[in-house]
Amino acid sequence: MCGVGVSAMQYLKKEIREKIIAAAIEEFKEHGYSDASIRNIANNAEISLGNVYRYFTNKEALYFAVINPFME
Repeated sequence: MCGVGVSAMQYLKKEIREKIIAAAIEEFKEHGYSDASIRNIANNAEISLGNVYRYFTNKEALYFAVINPFME
């Protein structure tokens, strides 16, 4: 793993997931669920579109990841 420890990789994964969720919150607030764009979320999180789909299978899964903390 090029000298990167497992815990460092886990941190990076958590950081990327949090960036996606933060960008998704803004996208859903601004455009609503129907008009929200995964491409915009990826661009605003400064990651590839494919990387979003590594963390979330679709827009619905991402939406639930965003709203779930508020529902608990």
